[in-house]
Amino acid sequence: MFGFIVTTHFNNYKTVKKCLNLLFTSIPKDSYVLLYVNETTCGGVLNIKSEYSDNNFEVVYINDQKKNNGLTGTWNQGINRLLSKELKETKNFDCKVITILGHDTFVNTSITKILDAGLKAQENKELSYFGPLYKSSKENNFLLWQDELKYKSYVNKENCLYLKYIVGSFMTIPINTLMENIFYKSLFGDNHQYFDEEKYPFGYNEVDFNKRLRNKKGKSIIVPECIIEHTTLQSWKSLEII
Repeated sequence: MFGFIVTTHFNNYKTVKKCLNLLFTSIPKDSYVLLYVNETTCGGVLNIKSEYSDNNFEVVYINDQKKNNGLTGTWNQGINRLLSKELKETKNFDCKVITILGHDTFVNTSITKILDAGLKAQENKELSYFGPLYKSSKENNFLLWQDELKYKSYVNKENCLYLKYIVGSFMTIPINTLMENIFYKSLFGDNHQYFDEEKYPFGYNEVDFNKRLRNKKGKSIIVPECIIEHTTLQSWKSLEII
């Protein structure tokens, strides 16, 4: 019912291991987890699948991030996989809600609050998606925050207001919202694009998704009962792009 797409890069074994351990102990047992690994040479990361006995866990290795259209390419691939006919037939997995998160995002049992909100929206066919509050340590003070980054290229010219959106480090999206806000629907196979991977392979992808959704009167909603930790590590950009 609940699908998860986790993205990691290069050789961050300890970080992704912590992310997965917390995720598997916090989500419903019948969930399906996909881990996308970008250009790693780390033995621990290369063999991480063997550390988990869960049959509803797949690891996909990306050797060429540019050819794969970066981070956004994995999001689209992961969504298509979780919604695939094969998973439904072989695993009896009928995905209703998908959560996308980075390997530097550490969840806890409060994740159930945001999953419940996503499932309710799916059942009611509400055009909305959800984000948590993040806990970060600054000057030894714990603060709760949710990024609402401001990109000048996304200024609303009519009223000069910046668009606000849920950060891509953790997004919970009902399937109905994904399908109603799909960027490109392939006529052949299941190579649909829910996020614009050609134009935004690494950044702005969640901004563009939110912009398209708002144009359809959709909503981005923060679930304050879901509080997680985000260490804000740099990820999914090759050195020459940074």
